[in-house]
Amino acid sequence: MSLIFDRFPSTEAAETFVAEMEILHGLPGKVYATQAESNKDDFFPWRLDPPIALIDRASLETEEDVERAVIAFGGEFAGT
Repeated sequence: MSLIFDRFPSTEAAETFVAEMEILHGLPGKVYATQAESNKDDFFPWRLDPPIALIDRASLETEEDVERAVIAFGGEFAGT
């Protein structure tokens, strides 16, 4: 399972968020243009608004840091 984020203002913002989380927390991730694409890697039953970013899960404390960090990139935490 992944941490799932959506509603970024642009693909570039989502890609920057993913890159920063890998640098800061060592958590790899990937950006998707559609929910159909992201669902192939990690199914999410509710509607997501692209661009969508999936970040690998980690410890609860690290996950909470990542969830808070998305705000600076204009995205939202959608769930796991």
